[in-house]
Amino acid sequence: MADNRKQSDEFERIAPAAWQPGHEPASTPAAGRGVPVGAVVLAVLVVLALAGGWWLLPGVIGDDERMTETPAESPVTGRPAEPEASDEAAATPPPDADALLARRQSAQSLGEELAAARESLAGQGLDRWAPEEQQRMADLAGQGQESFEQREYAAAEEAFRAGLSLATDLDSRVDTELAAALERGDEALADNRIDEAAAAFDLALAIDGDNADARRGADRAARREEVLTAMRQGRASEQAGELDAARDAYRQARSLDEAYQPAGEAVQRVENALADRRFRSRMSAGLAALDQGDFAVARSAFAKAAQIRPDAAEATDGLAEAEAGLERAAIERLRQQARAAEQAEQWSEAVAAYEAMLARDASLTEPRERLAQAREMAQLNTRLNAHLEQPDRLSDAGVREVVNQLLTRARAVSDPGPRLQARITRLQTALAQASQPVTVRLQSDNRTRVAVYHVGELGTFETHQLTLTPGRYTAVGRCEGYRDVRREFTVAADQAPVGPIEIRCEERL
Repeated sequence: MADNRKQSDEFERIAPAAWQPGHEPASTPAAGRGVPVGAVVLAVLVVLALAGGWWLLPGVIGDDERMTETPAESPVTGRPAEPEASDEAAATPPPDADALLARRQSAQSLGEELAAARESLAGQGLDRWAPEEQQRMADLAGQGQESFEQREYAAAEEAFRAGLSLATDLDSRVDTELAAALERGDEALADNRIDEAAAAFDLALAIDGDNADARRGADRAARREEVLTAMRQGRASEQAGELDAARDAYRQARSLDEAYQPAGEAVQRVENALADRRFRSRMSAGLAALDQGDFAVARSAFAKAAQIRPDAAEATDGLAEAEAGLERAAIERLRQQARAAEQAEQWSEAVAAYEAMLARDASLTEPRERLAQAREMAQLNTRLNAHLEQPDRLSDAGVREVVNQLLTRARAVSDPGPRLQARITRLQTALAQASQPVTVRLQSDNRTRVAVYHVGELGTFETHQLTLTPGRYTAVGRCEGYRDVRREFTVAADQAPVGPIEIRCEERL
């Protein structure tokens, strides 16, 4: 019997992993570190049974008083569990060792699950949004642990299961509580209730320390007072008409909190006011320039006004008026250039000016008519100058005929300018001189036969004199056994007798 009591005492010393009520249990030992205690006890019982020691089981399991669990307070209802009828307890045989071990292992597993659940929830701010439920869960864990240590495994299971149910419920509420905290923070921040917003976002961070919305909201709440200070400065400047200073203050508020809508709206409002001011200033400058006839300045001012307000009709109309004024001014400058060229008898320049006028406005009538006259005068002067630059060609009868016709046309010009009159006079003089003969003396060796193109054969001589009209001539000398020679000479209208011009063949073949 002493041996049996010794074995029973050894069995009673089997205990779950130790943890204190309200504290997390240690992790379940990893597999492979040792033989489970239940397995050892079960093996001992099997050996005893095989040895015919079934009579020892009542002693191992314990006396009837120890095997009958004392009614304990239910962890769920808080009331003592109803005891079983005494006659049924007397009739019910004591549980076997396998059932007892199974219940113990179940209770221990539930306790470990509850400890893990509490550890998971510990970093989610339960003390802030569910303090009573957190305390209730801790109490259930403590009751379960106490029942387990007293080997009241059914009561321990009930307490642990209730704690797990509560933990599951709390876990399902985490996202809802987080969303509610964020919403409260946003609403408070929108109303500038800074302390409420900071508290709400602080709670959100306690629930989820990595939540980006919570961190952003907390940062915005921390800067809100500075934002409001900048907004007050902006409003004061705006009311004083200091729009640049107001814009800078509002921009500072917006830079502190990009999501603060009043700051963005204030910046836009002041920038619109500044744009209106610049627009009115540009329009005033443009209209003043129009009145003064300074169309270039007017165009620049109206163009800047149109950049500020592209849809402003007054800016578009002003720009069009300035452009039209510039066009009229350009045409007028070209007209003045053309008239000046006509007076100076610079007919090529006049032609270019009239062509430029018509390129700007093809509907102009006067420039088209004057362009035709300018072209005719430019052509006439070009031809007169060509004959004046080559007076030697006037000795040709055909050229003289052409020149006489050209002079008749030039004399028909009404109101000729002094330059045209001078050309006519010079060409008439050149034409008259071209018909006056000039004496030319030739000299040879009395054996070279001499001929002058367009004049005729002169034969051999030592000296010869003939009369030629002004122009360019060529004399040719030929002699048997000698190389021919050529001599070109010019007879000018106002020249004294020309010569002597030597023409003789000297180079033998």
